[in-house]
Amino acid sequence: METRELTARERGVLDLLLTRSFPGREALLEQAKTVRTSGLSCTCGCPSFSLKPDLSLPAAKLMEGVASDAHGSDPGGTLVGVLLFADDGYLSGVEVYDPDGSGYAGLPDPSALKLSVWSEPNVEGVRHLLNP
Repeated sequence: METRELTARERGVLDLLLTRSFPGREALLEQAKTVRTSGLSCTCGCPSFSLKPDLSLPAAKLMEGVASDAHGSDPGGTLVGVLLFADDGYLSGVEVYDPDGSGYAGLPDPSALKLSVWSEPNVEGVRHLLNP
């Protein structure tokens, strides 16, 4: 699969997501220095993009799945969430989702996003966004 360097906006979104402190972050920061993308990773029309790290670098020791998340708005003002995924300790993708299903106007500018802060889970396991 052909890859390319990240665009400035893709790089900015990734860099923002990696400002959060979490176990395994240092290894992901190293991977991010040379990570590439094969472009859009979804066929639904969202601006999510794949991440293709150098697998010769050390894997991060972290929980699988979402490593970091943010929320804000895309260039058209649509509210979006952004998730950073890692698989087997390696960066794997950035997912942009629209919780309202109203569509997308492109990848958000990093300045239009903020890291999401969540409450501790309640007795039902539900967490709430503390910084909407």
